[in-house]
Amino acid sequence: MEEKDIRKLQRYIGKRPQGQTDEQVMARLEKEDAKHHFTSEEWTKFLFPLCANAQSEMFMKILERATLNCEDATTLIEHTVSFRQHPDFPEKEHEQVAILDKLLQYITDECRQEVLNKALISSAWFGEYELVKYLISNGADLSAQSNGRSIEDLAQRAADQFGDSRVLDLIHDTNSRDEGGER
Repeated sequence: MEEKDIRKLQRYIGKRPQGQTDEQVMARLEKEDAKHHFTSEEWTKFLFPLCANAQSEMFMKILERATLNCEDATTLIEHTVSFRQHPDFPEKEHEQVAILDKLLQYITDECRQEVLNKALISSAWFGEYELVKYLISNGADLSAQSNGRSIEDLAQRAADQFGDSRVLDLIHDTNSRDEGGER
């Protein structure tokens, strides 16, 4: 399948015209697969809009047909944490965590800390509370920095921009526990 056709299907998956259900989107993909015989690499490309839109159920369905390696999973993790989900819909944050949890299974020990830290940096930047909480619980380093800015600086930026201080409060609470010797 040509790259332009893959991008067209990615847009279709991400936009879901007329509020189509997962079943309707999957039926369309299966129809296209019958015509074009998607490779596992092509199925992997269809995961991107699902990561961006935090659609974990559909993500899991397509993941069954994809073949991921550490590099693919790292790229998809970066894509998952690079979009702010609306805090009025906490289920979307939980869906982000479900996707991230699945993708972390493909990350090798050699690059795990780096992947966790980069994901934490993006999640703090976007003020994604559930992701930050999940990443900290999985070993992301609160002392990680991005362009000389601490995780706390990034969380403050998110609080200022989005009016949502949950991540900043979480970081303060975590740091206070760590300084007190509790864990």
